[in-house]
Amino acid sequence: MHPDKQRFRYHAQVDPEMTFWLRETQWTRRASESITDDEIRRSRGGLVTYPSGEVLCHFGALRELPDGVHFMEGPCYQDGSPGFDRRRVRNGEGGVLVVHGPSRSQSGDPRHHYSTTVTNHTKHRIKATKFVFLDKRFFGIKKEPKGGYYSPVQFREWFRVQDPDGWIEPGASVCDPDNYGKGRGIWAFFFETEHGELFIATAALERRLVS
Repeated sequence: MHPDKQRFRYHAQVDPEMTFWLRETQWTRRASESITDDEIRRSRGGLVTYPSGEVLCHFGALRELPDGVHFMEGPCYQDGSPGFDRRRVRNGEGGVLVVHGPSRSQSGDPRHHYSTTVTNHTKHRIKATKFVFLDKRFFGIKKEPKGGYYSPVQFREWFRVQDPDGWIEPGASVCDPDNYGKGRGIWAFFFETEHGELFIATAALERRLVS
């Protein structure tokens, strides 16, 4: 089976909260538990989307998309809350731990495909207000994003946060199994506690675990 179809099958098996589409002559929305391997093999196209309609992955020729389905437009979320401040970074014991590991869904180059797990080691509920990849520049200074950030809705969907408002309980972990990218820089996650405190947790991309 083609790697893109294998990835579709992976999500059909482990992500029932996603939306699944298959196409022979036209797109048909399918329940994950009813999709068979034979059907995936013979289908001309397939889509997995988050609840918001954003495409997670696909295979085959797309031509046109079902109503409400759209591709991710990149880090374009605009947010007026405080920007990146290295003095406010908290990562690890007593804060939030962000770890990159082997990809759970993609069979491509392990240097570019990986999972990212966020664990709340604080004593309070937290939620992400935005997140972004920041490039390193000279002397280790991070370059501010120009287009914007990824949104709290994207964090909730990508990391499979179960709470509808995006809250992560103390001691809980959430994971994006589909992360990808390369380069020297950091993923920066902007968090807010249930008491309104703001802080940032980061993970260097070049230190991700790929074994």
